[in-house]
Amino acid sequence: PICSINGGLRHSLSIPFFSQIPKLPIKANPKPLCPKPQLPFKHTSRALNLRAVLSRNPAETTANPNLPFKHSSRALNLRAVLSQNPAETTASEPKTQNFKHCFTKSDDGYLYCEGVRVQDVMDIVERRPFYLYSKPQINRNFEAYREALGGLNSIIGYAIKANNNLKILEHLRMLGCGAVLVSGNELRLALKAGFDPKRCIFNGNGKLLEDLVLAAQEGVFVNIDSEFDLDNIVSAARIAGKKVNVLLRINPDVDPQVHAYVATGNKNSKFGIRNEKLQWFLDAVKAHPNELKLVGAHCHLGSTITKVDIFRDAAVLMVNYIDQIRDQGFEIDYLNIGGGLGIDYYHTGAVLPTPRDLIDTVRELVLSRNLNLIIEPGRSLIANTCCLVNRVTGVKTNGTKNFIVIDGSMSELIRPSLYGAYQVMVLFLLTSMMKAFRIEMQRKRKTKGSWWGFIDFDLSCYLFINPMLHPISVTMSLASSLIACYTYLSAAYRAVAPSPPDAEISTFDVVGPVCESADFLGKDRELPTPNRGAGLVVHDAGAYCMSMASTYNLKMRPPEYWVEEGGSVAKIRHGETFEDHIRCFEGL
Repeated sequence: PICSINGGLRHSLSIPFFSQIPKLPIKANPKPLCPKPQLPFKHTSRALNLRAVLSRNPAETTANPNLPFKHSSRALNLRAVLSQNPAETTASEPKTQNFKHCFTKSDDGYLYCEGVRVQDVMDIVERRPFYLYSKPQINRNFEAYREALGGLNSIIGYAIKANNNLKILEHLRMLGCGAVLVSGNELRLALKAGFDPKRCIFNGNGKLLEDLVLAAQEGVFVNIDSEFDLDNIVSAARIAGKKVNVLLRINPDVDPQVHAYVATGNKNSKFGIRNEKLQWFLDAVKAHPNELKLVGAHCHLGSTITKVDIFRDAAVLMVNYIDQIRDQGFEIDYLNIGGGLGIDYYHTGAVLPTPRDLIDTVRELVLSRNLNLIIEPGRSLIANTCCLVNRVTGVKTNGTKNFIVIDGSMSELIRPSLYGAYQVMVLFLLTSMMKAFRIEMQRKRKTKGSWWGFIDFDLSCYLFINPMLHPISVTMSLASSLIACYTYLSAAYRAVAPSPPDAEISTFDVVGPVCESADFLGKDRELPTPNRGAGLVVHDAGAYCMSMASTYNLKMRPPEYWVEEGGSVAKIRHGETFEDHIRCFEGL
């Protein structure tokens, strides 16, 4: 079906997996569609007209859709037009900027990402929930590490486990990152993204022989984690016919003071070798001179670490081990101190260590031993660049507990359910009657008696089928249709209108639709009561969110977008579909 709304067209079209985003031009209307409602935040006097022209042939669209948004210091009106030449989109040299977070709430009450209103992005994407990233924030995060490492020979090895989006990996590789891998498929993905194998490090306590063979063939650094791991690396070297550069992953038994599930460097961890067995491993490496070359030592303490002294304590132990290893004739060139630097998930303004703070605590130790430093940032490179954008399905209570139910869930973002992790949530609400109408029409367009019914019937019968009726009759019919249309739009608007300025704040659990009591994204959050259709974003969702997403309850993994330099928005991952699931069973 095609409907003309204020001169715009919208085609109903299913967008297949890996097809491109069609053009969605939306222009500002100088006159608002309806009187401005009383809102709890400043509202722009201009409303958005829906002008959504979907491509009839997705195959004819460009290879990298860009949706430019006009920058403005005021509330922005969305202008979403596909780039005509996506090849010209390149990452500019990141600039140092004063910022607290790339997702900020402006004085007008709207949430913005790099000057682009998140609500506007929400209105044009074909599916929710979705992940939205800031590409400039990725640049800034990398630049912080690059500047901190000035004067040192180093490798910034991005931990692919944190976020394995191919477009993000390609961008980080272009900026200068190496890659840290914990599986054969992560190695294959790193190679696909163009990473230099000699700047890749293969970690893990259970690396498979076939994956180690690939690592040996490509010349990747491999960390020795156990006796059987060493045996497998030796076998892989023989199969590949190449000597493998290895590091010993030593468990320094340092308490990182983090959640037990993300602590990896204490005595109870499954990772690494104990220092009392160090000599056994040195002797084993000596026994295989044709297969193994020991080039460094590695440790990893954990994740979400907020005290840099912990890194220094571990580095002191590690350089002492390196001294002992060198005393036995090994040429040790690398110290890998892992990653794990935390971020401010609570947005309290807490003073947390920066990449420079981290590097400065180990700089003199590294220089004194003439070592190359390897670091493995994941969370601190990517977490604060992204939010998960959801829509409120409804609000309910069981008498003792209030719930905000959203379309996102533990399937898309499992950290709160898995770790009890806290991530800031922000509600933002629809303020345009036309936007409310769009949502209602998507839901009711196929139901009997919808807006299509009375408009098609009234206008068709009176204006088209019987054009010779008395002008008064035609005028009355048209007026009746307009009144009915306004009534419907008003009802649709009220369904998603924001709470009044004095809306009472209540305590809610924010939950999803998954059939598990553990399906929550936040517990006991103080929030205004939202109406159906309100937007809700979960901040700091760039790391260990999409990469840990599942298809539980057949909730297919969502699409991903990023805001680029200059304000354009591009899809960087297609959402998975039911058809993708069915394809796994074809031919069986």
